[in-house]
Amino acid sequence: RASASRKCASFQTWEDEKLALWSKLKVASFTRTIAAAYAVVLTNLVVRIQLNLLARHVFLERSLREGMANADGMETSTILPRHTQETYLSLSEYFRADGLRDLVDEVNAVCERELNEIPLNARLSSDDVMGVVAAVRAALELEAPSGVPRSWTGLVVPSAVPADNRLRELILETIDILESERFAAVVSETLDCAFDFLSAGISTAIERAQCGGVIPFAKLIPSMANLSNRVLAAGEDGLLKRLEGVSSVDELSSLVYCSFNETSVPA
Repeated sequence: RASASRKCASFQTWEDEKLALWSKLKVASFTRTIAAAYAVVLTNLVVRIQLNLLARHVFLERSLREGMANADGMETSTILPRHTQETYLSLSEYFRADGLRDLVDEVNAVCERELNEIPLNARLSSDDVMGVVAAVRAALELEAPSGVPRSWTGLVVPSAVPADNRLRELILETIDILESERFAAVVSETLDCAFDFLSAGISTAIERAQCGGVIPFAKLIPSMANLSNRVLAAGEDGLLKRLEGVSSVDELSSLVYCSFNETSVPA
């Protein structure tokens, strides 16, 4: 009798461990794919802002130097030093090393909360899954309880201000852009495109399951995890290619290059 009790307890422990593992997998699959979408969107926008901002500074300073080539006392140090340019462009490494980790942790916490009550044997339609994704997105993008769009600056720009005056000028101008209503509108539109991309991938996975328009949650997990590979893929099939169709990104890039001014262009 004691042996039978131990076997039952051991079996129950194994069942509990298996259920806990599946629960971790379902959260991880959503976290991986949703965080990948945010990472692609933010990296694309921030790098384009950096390149256009830096190009403007270099162009203007080079034009100034050429225009004053014959003036006495002209100092070549007025040109933005190469090491300053390289350090500024390396800001993307901060997001890759620190900001991305914080983003993944945040996405994971929200996914865990939203998925906690959905059992593994639930049968979900495309609308059901996108309803969960929409709830995760709202929690990530809107400040509670005000409902205003969140700031992404802390994820993509380090808080420490550098001593280099020229580098500090570039970073502060970048922060001004990232904190603007214009940027918030472009982020929202770009994320709309990204989540349309996810919705199409989820619908395809459910259709391929051939379960009458629904899919068992446990069967959705590998499909959701694999969708992150499409999000990150290079070439025609990846999310980055799809983002090329968002016209507001090009408009923001042009605005940054021509000298960003929040008050001069409507959001």
